[in-house]
Amino acid sequence: MDLLGSSLSGPNRLLELAPEIIQHILEYLKPKDVLSLSQTCSTARQFTLPSNQLLWQTCFIQEFDDPRIAWETWLPTARRNNAKIEEEWDWYTELRKRYIAIRAIVSEDAEKRKENYEENIATLISMVETASRLKVDKRSHESLNMNELMYAFEYSPSTEFFIHDFHTDRESSLLPLLITSTNISRPLTRSMVSNGLSQSASDLASRFHIVHGLTARERQSRSAKGAARSLVYDWFLTGPSADYGPFKQDDPGEVNWKLLEAIYSVITRNFELVTDSRIHFPQGFQYNVAFHHRLADDKDWANIEGGLVGTYSFLDYTDLFHYNVAYRPGFRPQLDDNVEAYGDLMRLDLKLDNSLVTDPRLQTELPFCDDLPKLFFSGVSRSHEELDATALILVRGFAALVKNGKQVRWRFIIAYGGEDQWQLEGVQPGGPQTGGIFGLWSHCGHEANGPIGPFCYYPALNGGTIPSHGSTQEYNGCLSEITISTDLQTQQENEHEYTNVKSLRHRVSLQIAQQGQDIKVQAGLRRI
Repeated sequence: MDLLGSSLSGPNRLLELAPEIIQHILEYLKPKDVLSLSQTCSTARQFTLPSNQLLWQTCFIQEFDDPRIAWETWLPTARRNNAKIEEEWDWYTELRKRYIAIRAIVSEDAEKRKENYEENIATLISMVETASRLKVDKRSHESLNMNELMYAFEYSPSTEFFIHDFHTDRESSLLPLLITSTNISRPLTRSMVSNGLSQSASDLASRFHIVHGLTARERQSRSAKGAARSLVYDWFLTGPSADYGPFKQDDPGEVNWKLLEAIYSVITRNFELVTDSRIHFPQGFQYNVAFHHRLADDKDWANIEGGLVGTYSFLDYTDLFHYNVAYRPGFRPQLDDNVEAYGDLMRLDLKLDNSLVTDPRLQTELPFCDDLPKLFFSGVSRSHEELDATALILVRGFAALVKNGKQVRWRFIIAYGGEDQWQLEGVQPGGPQTGGIFGLWSHCGHEANGPIGPFCYYPALNGGTIPSHGSTQEYNGCLSEITISTDLQTQQENEHEYTNVKSLRHRVSLQIAQQGQDIKVQAGLRRI
């Protein structure tokens, strides 16, 4: 039909077409063009009202993944928790929220970046959670949500605003010191800022930092490292009510996102050091989209048998003890300049093992989600720097869904010398078959004032490279085994902190013994 022909020529003649035809035409327009049309006259405005959900649904899925695709793959508990959002979903409102959030990311106006922070961060998390892992159009296997997020954060001059708080008039809710003229440059993460953020928004800010990945500032800043360490090495932020892991002590089974964020910040920087940046480090939005599709039919839904690669860190015990106990009231020391050692690059080779169902070490009172079965495993751990196949450490543990049905909880028990030595409690923040596992290690005996530190493990894809988001390989967030090879066996220990590892291990052993700890801990820090 010639819309410019004589039969329909003249102003507004387009709008004299049948409403069904007009609706169909509008559905081919980009959202910005629909909004422009709505400004031309009152009749056009009537066709583009927010109440025209069919039109705005079409506009939404031109720009972003259809959230219903992701929702349909969610497990029952997560879906039930999301029922209100699905019921009240408004295509126009949600499209507008996403445009506002992305505009805030790319804006050079500091005031605009501050507006609606809580809502914007919730919107960005929603974009990650509803990213589609299915083919979304004929041109690409990529997620529209991921494309929008990665493009915005790659080209924006101010993306770190969403991770760090640069105000100098606020007190941290957890850190011991005020921001003063002497430490004005300390980049607090937004989750650590007490003023102006609700608890739920603070948790979202921490979670967003993890799915975004390390920032340039925290890689370079000693004070940022110290701020994160002050949480990771705080004995009082975990305990028996949290199974000595990154869980809330007052809300059993819920992830302590503030603590997990700090663990992530510390251990991922150390992971880069121990690997000398030879390994393609999987971080970013695309590695945090859970693979829920057909998980219920997969006996190894957590990909336990795919292999894991990781490391761990620890402080000199004197520094750890002094930070937690032996300091003057009101003068808790900072950890900016303390030497933090990190262990070898360790490889876990695991197999499912249902014989461990009644293992006392693998029981927990923390609630978890049973939408997928709790998986038990056993296997071995070895260093990538050791060719001796007999130098093995025994590992056993379990993987289970966190009670919200989204993240995965992992426990590893490390044994050598015929006895259980270390308990590792971690969380896979992206969900099943995504990127890294981050958490805390402690001694299995959990003696008072015992050592503690962060660890991480990443899925290792044997013989391949890290699959990009939406690739035909059916899980993401993997480390490339191509680079974990003989290169690391000849790696020079040229980092100052790394040269101190062996002597620091010895000092820690002696100091633990001097503090009255079980003498069996002496050999412990050699391998986790």
